Amino acid sequence: MIRATKLSVLEFKKITLEVGLYIGILCAILASCAMGWMAVTTEYFGLVNVFGFFAMIGELILIFYGARVLGSEFQYKTSTTIFTKGISRTKVVLAKLFCMGLLGGMLGLVSSIVGLIFQVFLLKESNFLDALLPFMINIATYVMIAILIGSFGILMSILTLGPVASFILTFVAFKVLPNFIGLVAMKLTLIEKIVEYIPFYTMSEALYRPITNEAYIGIVGGVILFLGLSILKINKKDLV
Repeated sequence: MIRATKLSVLEFKKITLEVGLYIGILCAILASCAMGWMAVTTEYFGLVNVFGFFAMIGELILIFYGARVLGSEFQYKTSTTIFTKGISRTKVVLAKLFCMGLLGGMLGLVSSIVGLIFQVFLLKESNFLDALLPFMINIATYVMIAILIGSFGILMSILTLGPVASFILTFVAFKVLPNFIGLVAMKLTLIEKIVEYIPFYTMSEALYRPITNEAYIGIVGGVILFLGLSILKINKKDLV
């Protein structure tokens, strides 16, 4: 477990050294602040839009690293080494997923700080102490969504043995498929409640507005399913 924890920390440090990560975060902050200014100066926008615009770019960051966190090991031919150096394959997968949780917490913290500034000091919607609970919930939600995206991205990396195909499949699953599911749900009202359990459909909304209990169940169920399949597949795959 100590080795797995060290692997998670090392992986997270490697991600935080990438300039692209901070460019993405900066773009998310600027988009969020632009919407925040619109919320301050007009009556047409609110705090949900501030969180929403940050989440729009935050999702892309999580999808990118979710596809790469394990996929890059196959791309650079380091998978054989990392899976055969005295640590079980299951622990390697868990370590990579924990790294995604750390990344989600980082994005959630930045998102919460931006939201807190506009909520308390500019929009004056509540005082600082009242805003702390939503602040913490937002961070926890980012961690949860990062783990969901990471578990799916890891599964796709194991199946495709590379980050490019994994990124495409993860992007389609979380950014394209929800629109299709929404259109189907509009046509078939009988499945409106069922789609609430589909994690691909509810993931985006979770980052900027409250979601239903059914959605939480779907997200947790998705993590368990994707993680379970990842562990099953990686332990059966010949990497020698």
